[in-house]
Amino acid sequence: MEQGLFQSQKLSQELIMAPQQIQSLEILLLPMLELQQKISQEIEVNPTLEVSGGGEELMGDMLSEDLPGSPSDEQVAAAAAEHDESMCSLISIDPSWRDHAGSGGNSPEADSKRQHFFDSLTEESSLQDILVEQLRSLDLDEKDYEIAEQLIGSIDELGYLRTHISDLAIICGCDVKVVKKVLQVIQSFEPIGVGSRDLQECLCIQLKKMNMEATLEYKIISKHLDMVQKNHIPQLAKKLNVTPTKIYEALKFVQKLKPYPGSAVTNRSVQYAVPETEIYKDGEEFKVKALKEHLPNLRISDQYLTILEDPNTKPEVRKYIKEKITSSKMLMRSLDHRESTIVRITQVLTRLQDAFLREGVDLMKPLTMQQVADEIGVHETTVSRAINQKYVQTPKGLFPFKYFFNSGYTSTTGEVVTSLSIKHRINEMIAEEDSKKPLADQELVDGLNALGFSIARRTVAKYREELGIASSHLRRSY
Repeated sequence: MEQGLFQSQKLSQELIMAPQQIQSLEILLLPMLELQQKISQEIEVNPTLEVSGGGEELMGDMLSEDLPGSPSDEQVAAAAAEHDESMCSLISIDPSWRDHAGSGGNSPEADSKRQHFFDSLTEESSLQDILVEQLRSLDLDEKDYEIAEQLIGSIDELGYLRTHISDLAIICGCDVKVVKKVLQVIQSFEPIGVGSRDLQECLCIQLKKMNMEATLEYKIISKHLDMVQKNHIPQLAKKLNVTPTKIYEALKFVQKLKPYPGSAVTNRSVQYAVPETEIYKDGEEFKVKALKEHLPNLRISDQYLTILEDPNTKPEVRKYIKEKITSSKMLMRSLDHRESTIVRITQVLTRLQDAFLREGVDLMKPLTMQQVADEIGVHETTVSRAINQKYVQTPKGLFPFKYFFNSGYTSTTGEVVTSLSIKHRINEMIAEEDSKKPLADQELVDGLNALGFSIARRTVAKYREELGIASSHLRRSY
């Protein structure tokens, strides 16, 4: 067979998404808090966007009408970044631009609203910030300070050191003993237990801080934590020559310690779930509304439209403004599509899960994303993107959208329930069990069979683990 380089032609089909489609999918995927950040970033780099208290009407007009001769989405995506720097210098020497635009092209009122939106996006100090602040108060030599910074950078948000000591020694070019010495300094910082390498070290540090090294609690944690994790309480009591009651009393105290020291900091800046939509009762009917108060109203700046219409505006400036306005309109269209999709999904959930909204979890119906996708005429992946990390406020409380999607089981009597309802019943059975004789998975299966539901033992075990419930062996108390 002859070998060499040859040219050939072939026809093939491939899907190429326009920039607006890509942005629309990205906006749809973002949860509310990340969307706020995305919008704030766009406002910072796009001077034609304004935050308006009542700009919905104007925004609708802009979305429905294209400017004559505006460039295509593809051209905007390719050219916007290239022109920004040069346009800034052009604007600074163009007197007519300053006459029209003033400070940044926005009115004082618009600037005030824009600044208020930025100020509302607060950021708390991270655990690393707090540790570095404590580090700066110490008198360490330059090398130890460098090692301490590397250690702090390797501590996760829960407060644990996630990089091996030997790896840090290689990075810092020093001996392992030196790194361990500096680590002890970090472990003396607040919150107590920070910089631990595992749970055992974390609990021991906290007990040492309370001068409890000579106690039964410290002996159990420092030397016999593995037996506690296996629930070998009688064997441990015999080994330490104490009663099981003494072991339980000691463990009761240990349970008051903090297994995740970093949570004392990260909980202060926790990002609370923000609902996208609300299902509310109006008389005997349930209705849906979008919750818009967490997002700003966006509009196109009047000042930039004036500049665009001015015949004396330079061609370069006119082109730049058109590109930015097109980008603004793409963003607003994407936001409008996002809201519409989520509202339509919520309306379908409201209709299909009416019994749950009235009576509770026992009457929730099995539901798949494909069913909802068929109802609103989109692909299943669109529904998946739209509900990702998003929440809905209901008369029964705040729920993630994924809460409403569950597989189903049919009982011998014809009753159809969801996997969520089965988990609820497993939880109830375990809550009522005798702690000295906890129910094994097979006994849970037998209990569900008695209710008319035939479910495999491995499925029951999976549901129990998803509920965060340990096996019967680990639940037994002596």
